[in-house]
Amino acid sequence: MSARQMSYYYGQPLVHCYLLHAEWLTLMLAEKPEWRVHADLWREVVAASIQAGENAQSHLLSMQEYASGARPDHRHQMDADKASATAGGAPG
Repeated sequence: MSARQMSYYYGQPLVHCYLLHAEWLTLMLAEKPEWRVHADLWREVVAASIQAGENAQSHLLSMQEYASGARPDHRHQMDADKASATAGGAPG
């Protein structure tokens, strides 16, 4: 498995963890009316958890772009070779 795939494989659960934590906090706030006294604080915590998930996802995607830009993509060259071979009448 490539390093890009491994990075995504291990990083994506972190994104899910942040989002699930935000969801859990909102459910707990709904279930515990006494917590509503501090609703503004809980909103900030939920927003921070969602932001952390967004940051982690953005980091994963930027790492994917960086990794894909660091190596030549030979698929484009193979497609170009096939196209030129087909245009020249050579068997595909």
